[in-house]
Amino acid sequence: MPFSLKLLGIIFGLWIIAENSFGQDEKFKALFIYNFTKYIEWPAINGNDFKIAIVGNNNLANELNSIASKMKVGQRSINIISAKFSSEIFDCQIVYISNNNIAELSYLKGKAKSNNYLIITETPNSCLLGSCINFVSRNGSLKYEISKLNIENAGLKVNSSLLVLGIEVN
Repeated sequence: MPFSLKLLGIIFGLWIIAENSFGQDEKFKALFIYNFTKYIEWPAINGNDFKIAIVGNNNLANELNSIASKMKVGQRSINIISAKFSSEIFDCQIVYISNNNIAELSYLKGKAKSNNYLIITETPNSCLLGSCINFVSRNGSLKYEISKLNIENAGLKVNSSLLVLGIEVN
């Protein structure tokens, strides 16, 4: 087999592995987000749905839609909202901001307390900038940083079990 064909095969194989790895991260993030709902307490929620807004990550939105088709938050159906900009988000409980849209964090941070948003990000140092929970990779594993202060500033209550399992940042 010619070298260029072998090289092409190796590159294609690595691409497939990377795609599967990326897809796995999105599945794990979706599961984490769903499980976060069990450890955060929101004030009274209007309407029948528990709303999760995703700013800029369609793959994660797809994974969350898969969970939403089978699961509920308490007695509430889960409604996943995909948005390009944070200004499109209204009346939701969780807002996820992808790495490519991190500039939206400052706008949402200002709205978090009055709207009781649990803001989740995937960008280094985001908890220092106002995120409540931030996904990080540590030694090849998906982990999360968590800011009790930011969660409480958003008018939410956090169960201590969630704090213990995460990397606390204040």
